[in-house]
Amino acid sequence: MNICILGILLSIFAFQKSFAAVICKDSQALPDKNGICYCNYSYFGTPSGVNTQCTSCGGSQSSPYGSVSSLACITCPSDSTTFDQGSGKCLCSDQNAIFNYTADTCVCNANFYADVKNNNTCTPCPNGQTSLQGTQKACQGSQSIILIASHLLVCILMFLI
Repeated sequence: MNICILGILLSIFAFQKSFAAVICKDSQALPDKNGICYCNYSYFGTPSGVNTQCTSCGGSQSSPYGSVSSLACITCPSDSTTFDQGSGKCLCSDQNAIFNYTADTCVCNANFYADVKNNNTCTPCPNGQTSLQGTQKACQGSQSIILIASHLLVCILMFLI
């Protein structure tokens, strides 16, 4: 067999194998990119372990994806969130925020910040500035880098002239 054909066939086999679907034993579990099954929101357990099932938190309680213990189940805070029955998640009233299960509160998405002057609503960063998810201060800017680069360009042009 020609070595090129053999290489092509092996590549196709490896490509197909990398997309092989992992099916979790529990219908309330989903596999991660490594094929390990974790429980959905509002469920807890170890679907890839000895106890191969996910258990519901119950009622209108939620838990983060991948929870292994019932201790992760919480009632969504009513002042800033609602419980979404369909997804099992705590949803923030501000559309630019996401619920942080560790902090038990809503935090702003990346490139937004909590504006204390505006009732802590998540406000977009000004042009050219960024922030990490959960930032409560003003955004960090890349404008100083642009200013330095423009000064450097002017110096180079002056040297060339």
